[in-house]
Amino acid sequence: MVTNVNCTDIIHKVEEVAEKLPQAKITENIIYVKPDMQIYLPNGAIDLKFKETYRNSVISFASKYDFVDSFMGFDLDLGYGFKPLLGVNLHDKVDFSEIFAKQETMYRSQSITPYAKLQLSQTSQLNFFLGFENTLITSAETSVKVEHGKNIMNKIIFINNTIKENNISDSKKGRNITLQIRHSVKPLGSDYDYANAEIYLMGYLPLVKNQVLEYKLNIGYPLYSTRKPLSELYYLGGYKLLKGYKYKEFSSEAMGYSEIKYNIPLTKVTNLNFLGITLAIITWNVFFETANIGDSKIFHTIPNIKSSIGTGIDCNLTIFKILPIKINFTVAQAFERRLPQLHCTIATTYYTWKTE
Repeated sequence: MVTNVNCTDIIHKVEEVAEKLPQAKITENIIYVKPDMQIYLPNGAIDLKFKETYRNSVISFASKYDFVDSFMGFDLDLGYGFKPLLGVNLHDKVDFSEIFAKQETMYRSQSITPYAKLQLSQTSQLNFFLGFENTLITSAETSVKVEHGKNIMNKIIFINNTIKENNISDSKKGRNITLQIRHSVKPLGSDYDYANAEIYLMGYLPLVKNQVLEYKLNIGYPLYSTRKPLSELYYLGGYKLLKGYKYKEFSSEAMGYSEIKYNIPLTKVTNLNFLGITLAIITWNVFFETANIGDSKIFHTIPNIKSSIGTGIDCNLTIFKILPIKINFTVAQAFERRLPQLHCTIATTYYTWKTE
């Protein structure tokens, strides 16, 4: 018996069966990673950091290495949620420089810190942390432990940030206020017993013709201190605080630091091209910085003030139309009879890879 088969009927039957099968929708997710890198010369220090958000998850990573002053460290931060953002921070730092009684020592701190971050408004945030830190100081020559302790610490941080950046003129306006209290909780098993309060203020005040006045204030004060780890001391000197002095030249339990910087754009060029390098903006700045260094009596005793003055040039470049670079050259002179300090910073932001 011969049966005639109609191809059209077969196709319709296959389509009817396919419609009854479970359907799966495949989507493509692309995550772009945009790291920020800064190089500090002559120290040979490198800062590398990135922060990315994917749906309700946030991941950030920061790493730092200093060749001259011999230290390295990293931070890994994983968060999930929106209100509040819950997460954990992992921190590890090793310092080989002469930071303890002028002898060769190795200092290491490792911590795991769960946290909750609550967004109060578009510009304000309140953060809660509970950290579990191990600290270790050993002699580099004999490997004998100088200090070893467990630090269980809670932190409360309030942040109000209204800073906005103008990408065209490379200028900023607004201010950032950060208030922080750190407390080592001895009843929970901490080997330390102290509490520190900190105030950080940074702001930009636009003036005429894209000129900007930049100001900073950083205060660290011990509320009480029975015993604290080396990581809770404040260090000044070098390419960030007191640029007219050597890196980490000063250390203290309390400090008050302020800086005023006047930024003046010299030129803005968009068509100057040389060997694939486009020159964008050149800015000249002059600054004055001063710091009061001491213990808990810092604000009502004879001040121990260190100051420096300096000038610098910022230059924004774009290489091959894809790699933006900002170069800063700074010369700073301390208010003492010593040679001026030279600093160079190279910063870049670039998309390096993606996952699909």
